[in-house]
Amino acid sequence: FDSANELPTINVGLQKGDYDNSDLLKQEGIYIYNIDVYTTAETTDATGPGDQYSMILMEKIMGMCRSILSYAGYNMPGIVSPNSNGMEVISMKILDKSAVKDALSNMVGRLQLRVVCEEVNMVCETGNVITENTTTIKLNNSSRGFYYDYQLANIAVTDTGATLTNAAFTMPIVQIAIPGPSVNTYYNLNVDYTQDGTTLTAITFQFQAGTTIAATT
Repeated sequence: FDSANELPTINVGLQKGDYDNSDLLKQEGIYIYNIDVYTTAETTDATGPGDQYSMILMEKIMGMCRSILSYAGYNMPGIVSPNSNGMEVISMKILDKSAVKDALSNMVGRLQLRVVCEEVNMVCETGNVITENTTTIKLNNSSRGFYYDYQLANIAVTDTGATLTNAAFTMPIVQIAIPGPSVNTYYNLNVDYTQDGTTLTAITFQFQAGTTIAATT
């Protein structure tokens, strides 16, 4: 803290998280939060020593925090987080500065809060297909490297035949997929079809009018 005018202050931080009772769909997380209370007071004044005032103020603030966090209404699922199973204050620690004599008596106290949460993995039945992904990899700090460009275009077939021409075929089409009733059928370049410019010529199959193919660069 920049100055004594910023005290008293409460600083909250996550110390650690342990996991237990894990399986493919869920795991239980036990998180420990540190609640640090900082106070200060003048060493001497007209009525008494500042180190005692600073200690008493710190203990009062820690007591208020513990009272709030121990309220039963906050220990219910849905209060701390949607998957929270509860929380509790597990310890209170005070740094002993009785041997330190300085112009200002700074005191630090720590409450430790344990929060138990259950994390659930969401199993998605549907997803979004990636239609484009461009990646550039440079070797060390040089200008040399690798360039990958992945594009997926859905092309509607209007005429039945062995050839299909489309402006989207400006790059080599390494694979095409034709949707089926339950699974897609995949065809590979120079095995199931050839490419000449923006025209694909089928070898082992035929383009059918009314279908849509997924062309991958």
